[in-house]
Amino acid sequence: MTLQDYKESFLNYITAEKGLSVNTIQSYGRDLDRYLKHLELKGFQSPEEVTRQVIAGFLADLEKCGYAPNSLARQVASVRSFHKFLLRDGLSAVNPAQHLDTPRPPRMLPDLLSVQQVE
Repeated sequence: MTLQDYKESFLNYITAEKGLSVNTIQSYGRDLDRYLKHLELKGFQSPEEVTRQVIAGFLADLEKCGYAPNSLARQVASVRSFHKFLLRDGLSAVNPAQHLDTPRPPRMLPDLLSVQQVE
């Protein structure tokens, strides 16, 4: 099985069993395309070869490219769900994404009301 075959199995799973929206499934597909392209460029051919450090390096590369914290968080969620699926379905014996830290978007302070606005 190729990495793309694993991705297709995952997308079929979330389409049929999770009942996710079309937009969500497309987002997962784009995120996984980006992730799997990175793995292929690094010479990985099986998800069992991937380590937590490999995933962390991928996320660091995205951050260097200017990805926003919200985009990085969604990418982590996609990768985490993908590896969890592979483990659950017996397609991989390991889940390197199990203990990944999710980047936290910066919290914005609320806008304050002036005294005139309150009155």
